Amino acid sequence: MKYVFLDTETGGLDVDKQEVVEIAWAVDDGPVKTVVPPHDFAKLDPAAMRVNRYLERELDKKKLPFGSLFAPNSDGVTVRNRGWASYRQELQNDLAGATIVGANPAFDLPFLRKLFRLGPQGKYQDAAVPEVWKYRMIDVEAMYFQAFKGYEACFDDTIEDYVPDRSTEIKTRGLVPIARSLDLEIDEEQTHTAAGDVDLTRQVFWALMFP
Repeated sequence: MKYVFLDTETGGLDVDKQEVVEIAWAVDDGPVKTVVPPHDFAKLDPAAMRVNRYLERELDKKKLPFGSLFAPNSDGVTVRNRGWASYRQELQNDLAGATIVGANPAFDLPFLRKLFRLGPQGKYQDAAVPEVWKYRMIDVEAMYFQAFKGYEACFDDTIEDYVPDRSTEIKTRGLVPIARSLDLEIDEEQTHTAAGDVDLTRQVFWALMFP
């Protein structure tokens, strides 16, 4: 089975109003790729920017052109700029026949669909692009919830807060606390970045698959 570990950082929570500002993915144990697609800075939600620190990092539009990709190589990290259309095709090729693995991938998927409608000039096409990935996704937070740690380890609050017939009451810890509970290596500077979350998602996934 081919896995693609994927994460998006977005300009907010509303897929109808906001856009993907950063997407990262890795095929199986391959390198993590990060792309900055074209997006409208006027649509950025300040609350989202405080979480992902997008404007504080090297992905700021003043420092990195749209359509750039970070790719590790033997000399460190290369920044290439082939244009968004080229990287969109690369992402589509990597996703072909793959199972997407993420931390709450149900959030990423609508933004991913929207991203594939984004043309080279930053304009959205009306027609949806055929989905080449497998329709079943894997959520590492859900895996953790069901795994050997049990219910109590999955909640920010006490176990009494769990109400079986009201799923909105369930508060999973999130990717970073889950990784900590599994004694995984965490780069604090990379948390809530697309690349950092892809790396951490992959670590959590393999730790849960082979405890």
